[in-house]
Amino acid sequence: MPEQLQPHGIRPTLSALLDLWGRPHRLDPRTIIGRQVEGTGLAILEPSVSRHHAHITLDGDAWTLRDLGSANGTYLDDKLIEGPITIKDGDRIRFGHIAFYFLQDISRLPAPRHGRTATATIKPPPQVIESIVPIPQLQTIADHPFESEERTNVGLPAMSFKLHEPTGGGGGLIEVDGKQVQLTTTQFELMALMIRRMASESHQPDLVRGFVRSSELIADLSWDTREPSENHVKQLVRRVRRALIKSEIGDLIESRHRFGYRLRAIPRQ
Repeated sequence: MPEQLQPHGIRPTLSALLDLWGRPHRLDPRTIIGRQVEGTGLAILEPSVSRHHAHITLDGDAWTLRDLGSANGTYLDDKLIEGPITIKDGDRIRFGHIAFYFLQDISRLPAPRHGRTATATIKPPPQVIESIVPIPQLQTIADHPFESEERTNVGLPAMSFKLHEPTGGGGGLIEVDGKQVQLTTTQFELMALMIRRMASESHQPDLVRGFVRSSELIADLSWDTREPSENHVKQLVRRVRRALIKSEIGDLIESRHRFGYRLRAIPRQ
């Protein structure tokens, strides 16, 4: 969403990165791209972007793109770059999963026809639901379309979590603010992973904190099938949600398209 792109410039040039909403983000002579940008640069609050992902520098009259050892790579026209490379007007640059077009001179851009400002918010499509119902009031499963993308209600509540896993395996018990729920091995691993991820990313903004991708769940959880898929992940999440709601804990799992799944609460220290 537009709010996940946060430019911080001091000496902006006429060159820019154009995002998918058509907004130009002007480049400084040396611009850092990453999830956490201190000083000048472009902060992209998205899990596929590394903390310090890449930088773009003006060398004479040419712009140079370099990857900074990012986890998910930097791409020029969908080709992974392995060293410094010169970029030119119209090139498509992708950082992790987030792509831009490089513009040499934004003065050639037409003026916006609708007067949209740089901080305007794009409204979500009609099928997106707002997760604004307080957790204790989520009682029924039929009224909650789990497969739909959810909008985050930033301001996550702090809750107490205790994990009890028997030494012999066979699942485990999770206690949430004094209420207990018994889960199978894979269900317990899912909850434990999301609790740890949310606790470890205290440095992240609430908007993007604690998400775990489906690919990570497929790789790390103990599945009872040889070839787990995205559909198995959805079924697992659905069962855990039902167990949490049945135990009067509430729906503690949020799903967001392209982000994955996360705990809808911050573990209390």
